[in-house]
Amino acid sequence: MTGFLFRAQASVDRSVRAFQDRLAKEIERALGMQFAGARFEAQVEEPSHPDVRLSPTFDTHFELLWFLIPMVLFRPLMYRHFLRRLPWEAEKNLSRVAVQWADAVGGVIDGLVRDASGFLDRELSTIEGLVGASGSAGARAEEIRVSLEELFSLESAIR
Repeated sequence: MTGFLFRAQASVDRSVRAFQDRLAKEIERALGMQFAGARFEAQVEEPSHPDVRLSPTFDTHFELLWFLIPMVLFRPLMYRHFLRRLPWEAEKNLSRVAVQWADAVGGVIDGLVRDASGFLDRELSTIEGLVGASGSAGARAEEIRVSLEELFSLESAIR
């Protein structure tokens, strides 16, 4: 399951990087300056261990009276009882594990997509704010370049 999550993380990283590359090309074409953008780092959290429970079928209180029960006579009866219940217990817990892990994986992937979308929205609004603040982008190209370098230095200081 962890491999599936890491493949999803790699896919989201590639999508964000592709968007940033296209954005950098357009900025270079429009403003004539290089733009690398901030680095997006998605974090994948492995789901917790599933909740597996056994029904009271296997929770017996025979240990209190074991010395009174002649197991030579009752052993086949006990085996049959437990063997009849075993497939149901296995199916129930496998279904529970599948649902819990599917929900966990879906939540992690949704979180990755939300993080990536928020990151790209913030990056676009930063660029729009820098470019839209002036009527002429060419006149403010140096100011935009300085602001971008300041953003990059702040980002590297955070790491």
